[in-house]
Amino acid sequence: MPVWVKAQTTDAEIADKQQEIAEITEKIAELDAKRANTAAEADAIAIALERLKSTLRKAELELEKTTVAVKRVQLDQKQTQQAAEEVTQSISEKRTQLMSLLRQLYSFEQESFVRLLFDSQSLSDVLLQRNAYQILQERAVKVITDMHAEEKKLEEQKAKLEEQEGDLGELQTLLSAQKQELASQKTQQNQFLQEKKEKQAKFEQLIVEAQAAREEINQQIFTLESGRVKVSLKTAVDMAKFAGSVTGVRPAIIMAVLKIETGVGTNLGRGVFPDNIPLVKNRDAFLRITKKLGLDPYATPISRSGAMGPAQIMPTTWEGMEPRIAQLMKKPLVNPYELSDAFVATAVFLADKGATTPVKEAEALQRYVGGKYWESQSWYSAKVMAVAKEYEQQGL
Repeated sequence: MPVWVKAQTTDAEIADKQQEIAEITEKIAELDAKRANTAAEADAIAIALERLKSTLRKAELELEKTTVAVKRVQLDQKQTQQAAEEVTQSISEKRTQLMSLLRQLYSFEQESFVRLLFDSQSLSDVLLQRNAYQILQERAVKVITDMHAEEKKLEEQKAKLEEQEGDLGELQTLLSAQKQELASQKTQQNQFLQEKKEKQAKFEQLIVEAQAAREEINQQIFTLESGRVKVSLKTAVDMAKFAGSVTGVRPAIIMAVLKIETGVGTNLGRGVFPDNIPLVKNRDAFLRITKKLGLDPYATPISRSGAMGPAQIMPTTWEGMEPRIAQLMKKPLVNPYELSDAFVATAVFLADKGATTPVKEAEALQRYVGGKYWESQSWYSAKVMAVAKEYEQQGL
């Protein structure tokens, strides 16, 4: 297949993949919005539940009051019942007493006054007997009066008992209804909150799956663009994050520089030593570096201007930064052709030029590519910034 046909095919595949990413990104945004909305609803329900808890606490106090009232009525009922039983017993005793009095009165009434005079030894005996009869009558009348009073009292207590039974029934019905209603409300609210949480978790899972799909497509684009991949996209991202963490430079900027310079280490240049290293000091530095690393200087790839490795750093510049790179990487020997070292080298260079603050990023990038002629390199900083923005949108 001709090279130009292959390039067109690759470009078309990349375009298709980028369209897929755009669609997935849009889907993620929609899912995220739904998740946020569901989370807000869940928060509102949680707040409502807290309010309901307060209402329930108040209602529980009311239930306690109702329970106390029920117990009080039950106690009153018991006391009233006991009093009624005592009155009933008293009435029964008075009836027995009355029957005895009536029998005695009847016995007196059966004897005539004349016979009483003849049978008695003296008039005083007669008077005593008549007085006893009178006392019996008075006692009988009092017993009858007391019985009527106690019977009336018994009727009142029975009426009171019926009223208390009615109150108790109403209170118990109210108590049961309040408990059922409050329990029902709490159950419904908890179920609703659980549903919202489950829906939110579902959206989060869908987002995770969509992000994973997007990351996979990004890796496919990464593969297509570079032609041959020495490292996975995730590993490259991790390297950029590490370099950023030890220097203070944005990881997306570091990643973008290596992407533009060499396709993150996939195109190290077609220059050869010594032809493409014009300055003697750079030639000497290159020889020292390759010797230290055990590399053949004539077979080691460089750019047409003599820059080395994935970060495309000039030999003398590398030697100047080498001790700091080794310190940050925590190893005695660092290599401009090793991708992880190249990431840190790029970050160190940019940090030295001020890229740790946003306002100095563009200048640092222009100095990275242009050296002392940096002021005319705004095209480069704009290009890096655009690529960095894409990486940040992908989560870097």
